Amino acid sequence: MPFVRRLTLLVSLIVMLDLAMWAAILPLLPEYADRLHLSKLESGLLLASFSFSIVALSVPVGHLADRFGERRFTVAGSLIMAVSTAAIGLDPEYHLLLTARFFQGLASAIAWSAALAWLSSRAPVEVRGRAISIANSAATGGMVAGPVIGGTVAGAFGTQATFVGCGILSACLAAWAALEPPAGAPAHRESDLRRGIAVAAREHTILVSLLVIALVAMVGGTLQVLLPLRLDDGGIGPLLSDHLASLGLSVDLSTQQAIGWLFSAGAVLGAVAMYLTGRLGDRVGRPPIAFWDSLLLSLAVAILALPLSTGVAAAMMVLCWPVQSVLYGVGYPLSADGADRAGVGHGLVLGLVNLVWGAGALAGPVVGGAIATVASDDAAFAVMAALCLASAVAVRWMIMAPRRPVEVPAPSSRAAR
Repeated sequence: MPFVRRLTLLVSLIVMLDLAMWAAILPLLPEYADRLHLSKLESGLLLASFSFSIVALSVPVGHLADRFGERRFTVAGSLIMAVSTAAIGLDPEYHLLLTARFFQGLASAIAWSAALAWLSSRAPVEVRGRAISIANSAATGGMVAGPVIGGTVAGAFGTQATFVGCGILSACLAAWAALEPPAGAPAHRESDLRRGIAVAAREHTILVSLLVIALVAMVGGTLQVLLPLRLDDGGIGPLLSDHLASLGLSVDLSTQQAIGWLFSAGAVLGAVAMYLTGRLGDRVGRPPIAFWDSLLLSLAVAILALPLSTGVAAAMMVLCWPVQSVLYGVGYPLSADGADRAGVGHGLVLGLVNLVWGAGALAGPVVGGAIATVASDDAAFAVMAALCLASAVAVRWMIMAPRRPVEVPAPSSRAAR
């Protein structure tokens, strides 16, 4: 399957660049805040504009990709990423920078709806999980590489050269996508957006995928806020330096460096977990993995609610990452399986997945932080563990519930016209 292998590599590079550009701006925020005299609210809006675009546009973008072609939208998305990324490198004023980040978010919505739908709909079912998990693992690599690009690379070569260069790379990916041959016409899919969403809402496989992706986004967002703060309070930098010294490695790590290394270690383990989960899901089925991993995640988060030492909390932060990543490894392929069952477009369903991911990623830090502020970190972890347990019960129920034929609502007279 040479075409599927090429397409897997292409989509992997697109989503890797996407996540890298999302994270590349993080090291530059202090510079932008100083140069443009930004308030904390304006700095937050600069980050949120990317995510807002994903939440607002993923579903319509995915639906339009189903109607007019995933490849066309993939090309357009890569070109949008190229122009908006290069614009960031040209040192624009705040309103133009905000606009560029919004269009980067649009390109991201296209990458995770249209490009991933192109891959999921063309990969044979027996290797679909592996293909999508490779792309997801590559995205994790992009998230790790992003701060390096925005920090180290931009510091060495300049912001303009770095971001213009990344824009050129995205344009090259657009050219590659345009040169790929058509992969054949997909089976008939529901073409009306409203009815497509209604049909998707009746398919249990799609509901399982939406549930686990929303869960992992919300739990992951909570852990990303609370665990670094706990490790900072516990002096993880000196602690990790002393541990390395006991192993004969003389490294003096700051708290920021220590947390960064722990996140990187977790991300690497998460990428491996996603790849292995994709392959395993192709062989044994994805819903049982979603059930058991939701239980495992509930246990892992519940452990965080215990009075742990700083070293154990650091180890749990690393270990929680691959446990969360398993749900990504099954969630995205499950949505494609459900799209086939329901007869709706892969782009539409993946757009719904991206919507719930964005909502969970936005809600997790806010809800978890609010509970920790009002009660305690332990209370926040306990609530997240309970959500994981409830999710496992819901997944189990949806797996065991008898399947009924998915009925497509009759089109309204307005739609018929």
